[in-house]
Amino acid sequence: MEQRDGQWYAGLSRTSETVLAYTHVGPQVAEAQCLLRRTGIPPGEVDGVFGPKTQRAVRRMQERDGLVVDGVIGPHTWKALREAAEG
Repeated sequence: MEQRDGQWYAGLSRTSETVLAYTHVGPQVAEAQCLLRRTGIPPGEVDGVFGPKTQRAVRRMQERDGLVVDGVIGPHTWKALREAAEG
């Protein structure tokens, strides 16, 4: 994990715009999983698969941070993940 300009990165993807949802697969999902784990909300295994545990973790983080709780990672959720304090 590294921080640049107040934003956190796990080194798997630099995206802040890619929309990720249930069943998506790839390095962007693994990046989000690492960031979720860093904030103290474990998404299960960091495997790059947006499954039920990752979706649950996204919803918990969204609720905690006052975002729309939809279980989808879009620009607002990326911003919250990248700027979140360590949990």
